[in-house]
Amino acid sequence: YESTEDIDKTIEILEYISTIKQDVDILNRIGILYKKNGNFEKAIEYFNYIIEIDSQNVDAWLQKAIIFKHFDKKTALEIFEHLENIDPSNNMITFNKYLLLLEMYKYNEALETAFKMLESEPENYFYYCLCAEIYLGLEQYDKSAEYYEKSFKYSPLNQMAMVGLAGIYSIKGDFQKAKNLIESIPEENKSGSDDPEYMYYYIHMRNKQFDEVKETFFKNHLKIKNTKEKDEQARGLFYKLDIGGNYNISEEGFAIFRKNLNEESDLFYKNCMKKRWKDEDITGKTLLLYSINGAGDIIMFSRYINDIKDKAGKIIMLLPESFKELYTTSFKDIEIHTDYKEINLDEIDYTSSYMLLLYTAKADLKNIKYSQGYLTVSKNSVKEKSKYDFINTNKKKIGIFWQGNPSILQNRSIKLKYFIPIIELDNVQLYSFQISNVDFESDRLKNELKIIDLAPYIKSYNDTAAFLKNMDLLITIDTSIANLAGALGIPTYLLLPYATEWRWFYDTDSTPWYDSIKIFKQKKPNDWEEVITRVKNGLRL
Repeated sequence: YESTEDIDKTIEILEYISTIKQDVDILNRIGILYKKNGNFEKAIEYFNYIIEIDSQNVDAWLQKAIIFKHFDKKTALEIFEHLENIDPSNNMITFNKYLLLLEMYKYNEALETAFKMLESEPENYFYYCLCAEIYLGLEQYDKSAEYYEKSFKYSPLNQMAMVGLAGIYSIKGDFQKAKNLIESIPEENKSGSDDPEYMYYYIHMRNKQFDEVKETFFKNHLKIKNTKEKDEQARGLFYKLDIGGNYNISEEGFAIFRKNLNEESDLFYKNCMKKRWKDEDITGKTLLLYSINGAGDIIMFSRYINDIKDKAGKIIMLLPESFKELYTTSFKDIEIHTDYKEINLDEIDYTSSYMLLLYTAKADLKNIKYSQGYLTVSKNSVKEKSKYDFINTNKKKIGIFWQGNPSILQNRSIKLKYFIPIIELDNVQLYSFQISNVDFESDRLKNELKIIDLAPYIKSYNDTAAFLKNMDLLITIDTSIANLAGALGIPTYLLLPYATEWRWFYDTDSTPWYDSIKIFKQKKPNDWEEVITRVKNGLRL
């Protein structure tokens, strides 16, 4: 039955056998099959049976940790630490802990873990690469390059190191060296997750070699990556674990998790991909635009709607609720929905994500169109925001945004304390556009330095846009508000880390994407102080 992938029947027979003889190997197989089938509650139940029989059973603890790793990282880390006490020399445990620490952005602890593996196997090239990856995440590029180079002693042409080094060279602006390294990778080595072609693309984009960005790249590499949306309540809620062996489950949290795991939207977006628009003639056809990317990508690539709206018979936009008012004003003749359940795919001829419009609209990266003004906010909305007393000031009104989602914007974010030289200017009033809690220090400084917090007044991107229209300047990190300000034509200072995201190219203080944005990029990794000094000196007050 297992060979025919009839997992339910396999489990049924194995469970019957376990009633006759309670064998640890059989219980482990049942737990793994339940995990494979997505029934994590039952999987955990069987791994707990094993632990009751053998409290030191590494396999059962490891399987539990792997399940928790996806939904409750703190508990997973506790299990890995428990496992290290049981079997300190097991590198499988250490490696899984390393991966978890990376996902938790605990780089220093991950580095210690990588060194531990390297100490146990000093001739393993892979462990040198792991150390190099951590240094890369810490933006210590010279140390990262050093460990990639060390890995060549034990595996002279390993792709992991070659791609990693190419990335470091491109970050430092040595594009030819990066390109040569990628080209030297043997064809037989080009496999796995370290895609040389993808790094090649970053090299070209950072160097603004737009002719090298081939259409084939957009076809092959800007693929839809389907991700399951999980309710935040499920994190750390649906499982509660006592390392001593007692296992309880939070029914409320687990119910939320199960609902989201089987979310119909997953199937909806898979079906959208089947109707992907690949530059066919869409005259008289219905085109659905939908989002699988972040808010910044939706805003940036919405500019190309102006290029295609007269080509299609009808365009339907599927957007998050927070976009609705702003986009209804900006694209008056386009039907907008915020719930995928309102969309009947049988009535849709073609679909495209917003980012893929870059390809299907035949974007000319040498002459990017609609570099401002393709989004508009109603005059009434702008006027409403201007009526607040805190907006009426003779000082220069500067909006700031300094902290993004830590899971994707770690090196892009900046501490609020670095803004103090600007805050202390006599003729400036700062306004915080942060809409979520960031950290205790920021909350304290906001109050202490009399920064006006706009969060209570912002419920949508339309509110944000209306407040931006009342600002003289926005100073922001690389996140969606930068794209929004650029699309509206708001004067914006964009603060970028030393290793920038591809769309901002390499060393330039302007961007063809938006006329109103001026870029201030780190000259050295992690040095925000120097960036803010340049920003302060660049202000025209």
